[in-house]
Amino acid sequence: MKKYFFVAMVTLLVCSFVGVSTVTANDCSPVGTGTPGYWMNHPDAWPVDGLEIGGVYYPKALAINLIKAPVKGDKSLTLFAAFVAAKLNVIIGNCPPDCYSFGEIDQWFVNFPVLSDVKADSEPWQHSHGEALYWCLDDYNNGWLDMPSRDDLE
Repeated sequence: MKKYFFVAMVTLLVCSFVGVSTVTANDCSPVGTGTPGYWMNHPDAWPVDGLEIGGVYYPKALAINLIKAPVKGDKSLTLFAAFVAAKLNVIIGNCPPDCYSFGEIDQWFVNFPVLSDVKADSEPWQHSHGEALYWCLDDYNNGWLDMPSRDDLE
């Protein structure tokens, strides 16, 4: 539990430093967030047939296959899975995460597309906020920010 608290605090600090987000939990209904694992294993729960990420449309089956794909060092896949889950969480009624806007994350994918072999020690991940974006979305999808997780509501 201490680890999760520490990760959440570091993420909030990073998000505060970058200075983004204006939506509050009061603007939405907390129906519970799901992780990438939840969404890839529950395709019938998807409220849409696909999603646009970085200006590219991904049909549901392809998005699920990319979430399931081994990362093999490509951090664009790590962020893709977290972003798909976050977008689905918002579509079902949760507020968006309060540390980055979806527009900022989409722009990251315009600059560094899915399967572009982004390494953990690379500029896109370290200095173009890829890692910070991921931690924001991971905390959000796990219910550690403003919205509770699906598990907390069951």
